[in-house]
Amino acid sequence: MPLEKKYKLLKEISSIVGAKIYGLDTSSKEEFRRCIKENSGRHKIVISAGGDGTFSDLINSVDLSYNVLSHIPIGTGNAIKYALGLPCSPLRCAIRIKRGKIRKLDLIRLYDKSLCFMCSVGFEADVLRLMSDSYLRATMSAIRRYRLFDARICADGKTFQVKDAISIIITKQPYYGYGMKIMPEARFDDGKLHIRIFSGSVFKIFPVSLISLFFKNFLGNYICCEDVRISLSEKKGIQGDGDFKEEAKKFFFKVEKDILRVIC
Repeated sequence: MPLEKKYKLLKEISSIVGAKIYGLDTSSKEEFRRCIKENSGRHKIVISAGGDGTFSDLINSVDLSYNVLSHIPIGTGNAIKYALGLPCSPLRCAIRIKRGKIRKLDLIRLYDKSLCFMCSVGFEADVLRLMSDSYLRATMSAIRRYRLFDARICADGKTFQVKDAISIIITKQPYYGYGMKIMPEARFDDGKLHIRIFSGSVFKIFPVSLISLFFKNFLGNYICCEDVRISLSEKKGIQGDGDFKEEAKKFFFKVEKDILRVIC
């Protein structure tokens, strides 16, 4: 969305919810997060406007013990829009926030570094690392070069061995973008992590995605737990809320119960 059009939309939204606008003059993720940190202490309620990454920047930049959050979805995939049941129209969403109630929700803690509401180890992280302009082009490039991996998963003390994994998805809510319901078992407030392991041929990515999109289900082995340690046979990337994080062979996730207060 062009900056001028975005500003006009945000002005309409701000008049509905009675909010000030910050961050439009930032030019990087780091600058945007600094802007949030500098200004969130002045306001009890903080609302992000953008895609899933914008909301993720918000939850990792405010004091969650003090701030109450909300979100206006104006991105593309917008998994968080579907997860919170928000209207498609940004203005209708603003009206919902104005009249809404506070919900307490869980988040995923990755190591002790960051919080997210959906993340994955493996294929999706590779796509994001390769992406410069086209998501489809990056996906095709990742498929051509991708190496499957083995994993040892310890979930709430129980150990599982995985062969030829493509992706291990850890989430707190059912959706990826575009209404793709990859984890129908997940709830934002159930105090659990929801894990789906996708293994086999990397060429299954597209048919499984279509099944998920049109039939609201996702194939793959499913685990439900409160904390999980994952050890891999080789280094793989991890993405959180649509951002590439790092490469590693070991990962630790735990659920943070009722840590997020959201108006929706």
